[in-house]
Amino acid sequence: MTTKAELANLFKSNADSVINNLIINKSLKGVHRNVIIDTLLDSLDDPVWHEYIWLILLPRRLSLVTVDNFCNLACRMCGGSKGKMKWIKPENLTKLLGHCPTTEVITFVAGNSEPMLNPDLPENFRILNEHGIRSTFVTNGHYLNRKNIAAMIEHQQPVSLNVSLDAIDQKIYQDIRGADNTKVIKGLFDLNIAKEKAGVGLPQISLLMVGMEDNISELPKFVKLAHDLSALRVHVDHMLGNYSPGDFTINPRWREYMVEALELAEKLDVTLQLPLDSMQILQREDLLPKPEKKSPLKEALGEVEAEEEYHDGGSCGIKAATLETMSKVEEMKTGLCPWLQDIHVDIDGGIQPCCNMPANMGNLYDTPLWQNQNFLQTRTHHAKGEIERLCMKNSNCIYVQELKVKKVRPRYFRKETILRKIDQNT
Repeated sequence: MTTKAELANLFKSNADSVINNLIINKSLKGVHRNVIIDTLLDSLDDPVWHEYIWLILLPRRLSLVTVDNFCNLACRMCGGSKGKMKWIKPENLTKLLGHCPTTEVITFVAGNSEPMLNPDLPENFRILNEHGIRSTFVTNGHYLNRKNIAAMIEHQQPVSLNVSLDAIDQKIYQDIRGADNTKVIKGLFDLNIAKEKAGVGLPQISLLMVGMEDNISELPKFVKLAHDLSALRVHVDHMLGNYSPGDFTINPRWREYMVEALELAEKLDVTLQLPLDSMQILQREDLLPKPEKKSPLKEALGEVEAEEEYHDGGSCGIKAATLETMSKVEEMKTGLCPWLQDIHVDIDGGIQPCCNMPANMGNLYDTPLWQNQNFLQTRTHHAKGEIERLCMKNSNCIYVQELKVKKVRPRYFRKETILRKIDQNT
């Protein structure tokens, strides 16, 4: 086994060979990549190493649309889609991963569809294991059937199964999602039974709620269900961004329901993640219970899926907090875009900086990321703290919120200028 020091020396003596070997062996990630990046950063004064800057810019996580254009539900939040379903085929997934060899985690996002409708899901799980990649999943849970549960147990994918439940009361659920949730809740317990029978720990279950005026009263019930399921967490988002029509803050008793849920979560040792701005209101009004137990989230998921790194809990970019983290919340700081180590990939391979930012950065099917000058140029500007003008229209983004709270005037870059320079050099 090569030590870190040996790998660093090998990289300095024959960088191309080391990189190619790691790509072939699907190992340009994790510790190997970290060692190479540290070695590279120590050598940047020498221009000979500048051609390897792409190693720093390539993402660790892909937010991937795996099913598109059709959903089994038509929920209040997005309305779903009833077109001809498209899904990512195994050969396309393999190609994507070959073009982004630094991928460590893939989040199968829901969008306007349901990821578990993918008929190639078991084979996609097998490919992820072959590449040493962990996955997280966002699902409405209606396809937690025997076949999909068996695939998850066999392949131990995903690491975290995030079920958008939104309501336990059948009438409220029917009003929100136009369906019956009985099968979903039964599927969650069936999954736990299958895990216990197989003697495995994955996938870990999380319950998601888009907090709305009529379902926020359900939050204590969510905590109780999470406890009964030994779920990893309960995560609550605002309705399509802060204070949109129908958001839970319209309910005059939302504070009461949140405090009750927080107290119950402490008693039952359940991790409850709530929007940071709501937690700060409770904190200012001296309503927050005192934390007694340490959140089990990081220990259960590991470093890659640490609490602050979740991008699979609903509205991407919304900052969440627990009782434990609230005691450590510092004054807002204007750092860098939180998606610098992530990219959003649509069903046809199109690349966007994040799930809320439609700026085009090329196509992951067409070109390996390290050869995609559009992507490299764009991410270089993001890493310098420069953003695109469209970013400031995304009120969901925690980075944009920080800039506005601090009244910081962001530095913009013009993508059309970058693309013109790329054309001139090709």
